[in-house]
Formats: sequence, structure tokens, C-alpha cells
Amino acid sequence: MTTASLRFDMRGPDFGASHTALYKAAVDMAEYGDKHGFTGVVLSEHHGVADGYLPSPIVLAAAMASRTKSIQMQFMALIAPLHDPLRLAEDIAILDQISQGRTLLCLAGGYVPEEFAMFARTRSSAARRWKKRSRC
Repeated sequence: MTTASLRFDMRGPDFGASHTALYKAAVDMAEYGDKHGFTGVVLSEHHGVADGYLPSPIVLAAAMASRTKSIQMQFMALIAPLHDPLRLAEDIAILDQISQGRTLLCLAGGYVPEEFAMFARTRSSAARRWKKRSRC
């Protein structure tokens, strides 16, 4: 079986289409891909990037899942330490309900110092916070 995925990072330079147009097109493309045999939509996460790199992939995945029937919502990756663990688990659980089990999750530790600063966290404090709450 051949697999083909669509990847969206939602980066939009100033000379390109508006972010509103990009998000609408991404949801439309996910629906098209679903109808034409694509197996996955791959989304990743970054914050504070001037060109609008996708800061809320769960929200976009929910919009895509509501318009598709079989294509997987794949995260490559969510930056776990920037999220509250309980809230992240709840948001992913709701997305999994909307997508009817088509959610594939990859969590990452993050590496961009500016992103941690935006959330008033350091990589070491974020790791301790997650370890305390983790039940894995």
C-alpha cells in the first residue's frame, strides 16, 4: 500500500497569501487529500515565528478532522513542555473524538530558547514539571 501525506507548517511570508487564506486552503486541501487517497496530514508546532509558523496545530487538526473521513491527523511534533500536561491530554482526547480515532501523536521536548522564554519556562524547569505530572 502506498502512503502519501500532506504537510502543513502554515508559514506565510509577507509577500504571500494572507494567513486567513492559507488556513482555509489547508483545510480544503486536507478534504481533497482525504477524498483522493492521501493517508495523513502532518502538522508541527512552533511559536513566535515572524512568518506565522503554526502555533496551534491541535486547533487546525480539529478543523481538518471535521471535514475528512479517513485521513490521519499526525503531529510531528507537539512541543510538550510548552503545554500544561492535563490540558494537552484533554485537547488531544477531544481531537481524537472529532477524528474518530485518526490522531497520531508525537511529542517533542523542544529546542528553541525563545519559545521557552515566551512561556516563561526553561527547558530544565519544563522537564521537571512534566516529570511530576507524568503517569507513564
